[in-house]
Amino acid sequence: MNSDYRLLKLKSGEEIVTKIVAQKRDSITVERPYEFQNMMVHDPIGRKKEVTVLKDWLRHSSQIKTVIPKDFIVSFLSPDYDVVRLYEDSKERDDKIQMQHDAIDNMTEDEAQAALEQKIQQMLQSMREKFDDDFSEDNMDNIDQISGMPNKEKDKEKEFVVMNMIFPPSIIKKFIEEGFLDPDDIMDLIDDDDIGMRTFTDKDTSNETDREDFGTQWTDYSWNPNDLLDSEDSEEQDD
Repeated sequence: MNSDYRLLKLKSGEEIVTKIVAQKRDSITVERPYEFQNMMVHDPIGRKKEVTVLKDWLRHSSQIKTVIPKDFIVSFLSPDYDVVRLYEDSKERDDKIQMQHDAIDNMTEDEAQAALEQKIQQMLQSMREKFDDDFSEDNMDNIDQISGMPNKEKDKEKEFVVMNMIFPPSIIKKFIEEGFLDPDDIMDLIDDDDIGMRTFTDKDTSNETDREDFGTQWTDYSWNPNDLLDSEDSEEQDD
């Protein structure tokens, strides 16, 4: 593994892994420093666990090198195999993302649309394979044994996947053509929205006191709270 990498513990409490490319009496120059961050994730059966990830320490900058004063460094350490592997994988991941962004910037609108559709199809295919694997009969039996969930409840959970996503109409059309979406479900959603738009109104009906159902709608009451107070005071005086 690369022996040029070093773990630096800083006075700020941060811990970074990086490559030292230059030194002076009172400072060092590092290249592509990544900081350690811990985060909580859920495994396929819902158990929480803490994982360590690496984030680009200079991610808000266009530079890949920076100078760190030596008096700001608490210690220099050599990283172990797992850290070096995680560091190199993280750099490779970020490089691929940057290459994709650069490629998209150089695309026409139609090319970008086609690339997006291809990426979404790949994502859906991966999700389908992952779902089939996670909810295979053998795997679900293991989950039942660990969680104590009965088969009936397990089957209910398999029927529901809730997601909020926004797509342009052309992508929705593609999903329907590929069989990922049912047109009837889309029409039901549209019909529900139309019903809601037809029944909702903010028209003032406070003067329609002769209606049999007067007082059952929020528009039957004045928007001015003083009107309501005046009305209550008048009723008390009449009593």
